[in-house]
Amino acid sequence: MVDTAGAFGPIIQSVLSSSPPAGGSVDAALAGVLGANKSGKPIVDVLLLFDKSDGRLAFARDVGVFLYNVKPTQIVGVDSWESLAAELGKYSTIGRLVIWAHGTPGAPMVNAHIMAVDKLRDLLGKSKVQVTGSILFEGCDTMQKPIDMSITVARIAALGATLVGYTYSMVIRTFSVPKDKTVEQVQEILDDYEGYWVSETDAKKIAGKDTVLHQRWFREELDGTPLPEDSAERAGFVKLKDLRGPEDGPIATAEAAQKFEKQYDGPERHPGYKVTVTDIQAVAKAPSKP
Repeated sequence: MVDTAGAFGPIIQSVLSSSPPAGGSVDAALAGVLGANKSGKPIVDVLLLFDKSDGRLAFARDVGVFLYNVKPTQIVGVDSWESLAAELGKYSTIGRLVIWAHGTPGAPMVNAHIMAVDKLRDLLGKSKVQVTGSILFEGCDTMQKPIDMSITVARIAALGATLVGYTYSMVIRTFSVPKDKTVEQVQEILDDYEGYWVSETDAKKIAGKDTVLHQRWFREELDGTPLPEDSAERAGFVKLKDLRGPEDGPIATAEAAQKFEKQYDGPERHPGYKVTVTDIQAVAKAPSKP
């Protein structure tokens, strides 16, 4: 089912609150709203597209499964912006879109390629898909420039859709648990690194077999420093749940986006944010900086 908080929410509510069509049912009415479209393309509730040139399929899969409840069939690798747009074009509507790829401020990358903002906007727009819930970029630094990111997705974002990403660099690593660990020992490991896991966290499912888990954290700079074993030394290794939003809250206007971007003009250190744009179309109209 498509996220009813998106563009179809009011329509669905109208159908549910009205009488079923003659000789039909509410289910049939909903099918008319959600299932029928001129293109005949399907609707999907969530889709994760990942840059397969990165070579970390297992990690992308865990991000999808354990963070976003994505089914394995809804996790698709791409090797170019054109192939990503082609995958989007297979659907008429996506409830939640997750893009797992490297990034720089205002510019995600696929296969180490950064496309000009207006060209990428046009390419994605040609897919004709509409994302009704949220568009999430799982990668480094992209939301230091929310204006460029909003321009990028403006033509695939339905009214009410949100855009989410990070201002910090994201670091990932594998963590091996040997099969000789008991359930209690595995649980101690899980507890010691609580908040850093992007993997299975049920000790009973891990114990008794060689298991590779995944961790991630956020850093101001992508410096490759390993996560300290001593939890008291992990202050600069930020958990996802500890990434706060901007001080002024979600970004909903061009003016708010411009104000937010100004803090990155100078050499000052800045906190790590998880940024949410709640009005993509409004922010996309703001003048962007080179």
